[in-house]
Amino acid sequence: MGVKVENNAFGVLSAGITTSDTTITLDSGEGARFPTLGSGDYFYATVVDTSNNLEIVKVTARSTDSMTVTRAQDGTTARAFSIGDRFELRPVAALFEDIDLRGSGGTISGSVDINSSGAEPLTVTSTNATSGNISVENTTSGVEYSFYEAKTDNGSGYLIHNGTGLGNSLASGETYIYSQNGKVSLVPNSTIANKLEVATNGDVSINGKLYGGGLVLLGQSSWTSNTTGASFDVFDYTKYSNYLLTWTVSHAPNWNHTYFRFRNSSGDITANDYHGVAAWYGSTTIGSHPTYNSNGNFGGQQTFQWMAGNGTLYASQGMAIISIPHNGAYARASIRGDSQLIYRTSTVHYLEQFSGSLSLSNPHTAITGCSVFGSGGNSEYGSVEIFGIERG
Repeated sequence: MGVKVENNAFGVLSAGITTSDTTITLDSGEGARFPTLGSGDYFYATVVDTSNNLEIVKVTARSTDSMTVTRAQDGTTARAFSIGDRFELRPVAALFEDIDLRGSGGTISGSVDINSSGAEPLTVTSTNATSGNISVENTTSGVEYSFYEAKTDNGSGYLIHNGTGLGNSLASGETYIYSQNGKVSLVPNSTIANKLEVATNGDVSINGKLYGGGLVLLGQSSWTSNTTGASFDVFDYTKYSNYLLTWTVSHAPNWNHTYFRFRNSSGDITANDYHGVAAWYGSTTIGSHPTYNSNGNFGGQQTFQWMAGNGTLYASQGMAIISIPHNGAYARASIRGDSQLIYRTSTVHYLEQFSGSLSLSNPHTAITGCSVFGSGGNSEYGSVEIFGIERG
């Protein structure tokens, strides 16, 4: 897009023109000597009569031998010309002013295209002792952004600095690196909500999952008003065999005990196929063994895995490792963990331990996630997180 040139392009008018005509037609076949013009392209031509009177015109479109022109360019005056008068592409002043690559510190007006088969079609060398800068500036009030664009046959990438218009009308399907208020962001697929952002103090914000660090946060749920629990359908046997579950939850007003279940495509797995062990030891207990599987309500064969008790006067916090063989070698999905039962109105607390397995075929493909919930109902506050542990 911009001014075009061609060597030794000339022709003659096939018909005369008046001072107001905006179409010039050359003799048959002569138009091909002049540049081919795309959208926004143009070239300058000089029309000369037999007395050497001339006018410079700007050709903005060419269809074979017919030229669409803007008259009286570069300080000349529109004139009438006759059939047979010359039409030539000459190196006029306007051409060089539009290009303005003379190195004199002038300003380029209009668009400039550089077409080259070389690997480095443009090299900018600075000998300044302090810095060498390439600047893209738009000083229009409310401008959305200025950007550098790098194109290949596989799309475009952009380095953007946002203006006061905030730069939110980004072209779809592209990747952007942009700066705003001192922060730098990487925006994938033109989706600002998924950006990775580095703040001015160096803090990094990630809107998505971070892989390669060992632990990947797959799901999180927190609440400050009555809630019955949290469910996560985030398991992926192609990436993980083990998961880390963490929680802190109030057992009031009627949560009572903290239970766990695996999930499949239909929801929680409620079959009576959980086989577990539960144990606890109080902070005031000295010299005795933990209590195991008390009265059969928590351990043994159940429709859930017990993780913490014991009533609405408590809160619990804990963590567990969940293991699901990623090749379906045996028909088990297991969980093993520790919790602390916190008496909210007393100094008596409990160390609790639990382990169990769910029996089912092909657990790696059948199980989609897990849920944490109260045996009696709602919890007034809580937070639950599930992480994937990456396989090496």
